[in-house]
Amino acid sequence: MKQNRSGIQLPGRRAVFTALPLAALAVAAGCQDKKQPAVTHRMGEKVAIGKLMYSILNAEWKTHLGEGTGQRIPEHRFLILELSVANAGLEEISVPLFLLYDATSKTFRELENGEGVDNWMGLLRILRPTTSLNGRLVFDVPMTNYKLQVTDGGPPDEEQVSYIDIPLQLEADPVHSEPPAVKR
Repeated sequence: MKQNRSGIQLPGRRAVFTALPLAALAVAAGCQDKKQPAVTHRMGEKVAIGKLMYSILNAEWKTHLGEGTGQRIPEHRFLILELSVANAGLEEISVPLFLLYDATSKTFRELENGEGVDNWMGLLRILRPTTSLNGRLVFDVPMTNYKLQVTDGGPPDEEQVSYIDIPLQLEADPVHSEPPAVKR
């Protein structure tokens, strides 16, 4: 250690340059918001995460979308989710794209083409303060149970995440033609 003119011992430069970054890291770690553990909610429940409030109102499986020559056929099945999102904050928020996770943690991104889906939510979803958006999302996925990831819309390295269970509910597609008449 060195002494200054008044006789007080001062640490060397190396000690100061080592201690300053460590102190800054300690302060930054203490000030940083801790990420909350991801929670899974049931379909139909209201899920508040950050300033956004999500609710899945309905899930529907389809073998095709549209009719005639414009009909769309999925690789697996179309899963259509009816969703409500509300912004409880005082600033605009962009609602991010949605992901589904299966039991093996394989991810499926929502489709970018909503043709044939009534009330499709679209891809560019900006919510003004205290407003809500209702619409439908579409996925092309195998028929099984899923978890929909919902986020607070924050930066990727800071965003808060929750999940909503989407249980497999089998509903028959409407019959497109009459069954053959029974002869008596």
